[in-house]
Amino acid sequence: MKSIIKIKDKKALSEVVAVLSLILISLAAISILWIIVKNLTNPEILLAPKQCLDMQINPPYSIEKACYNETSKEAVIILKKTMQNYQINNLYFIMNSVEESLKWRCGSQCQNCKLPITQTPKDFFISLNNKPNSVTLQINDCAIETKGVIEC
Repeated sequence: MKSIIKIKDKKALSEVVAVLSLILISLAAISILWIIVKNLTNPEILLAPKQCLDMQINPPYSIEKACYNETSKEAVIILKKTMQNYQINNLYFIMNSVEESLKWRCGSQCQNCKLPITQTPKDFFISLNNKPNSVTLQINDCAIETKGVIEC
């Protein structure tokens, strides 16, 4: 009689092991599929247009003045803080002229242009050989505002 009980236990145990194995294999397959789909869709890229649109509607900074000093060969850009709700990693100035467009980065790692900017307007000086036609303010890879450059 003891041998019959052992055989029944082995059959029951093999069914449990088979079911648990199928569940573990299914969970592993779902996890791998989830990682692949998540990497393909990249939610940061999908959210970027909405964040950019929000920043364009309610910009955190605005160009108060943009001018070029012919004697010092410097463009002067005066930024004014308008909103405080955004995480700003990098601020770019794109100087547009007929010949070329030049891009300058201002971020937390910069010595001359630390972020964030306080409520008082801040002056940025950029050395240029020629007067640009306009300057574009770009925040976190999102173009916020373009303003014409006048003589200082």
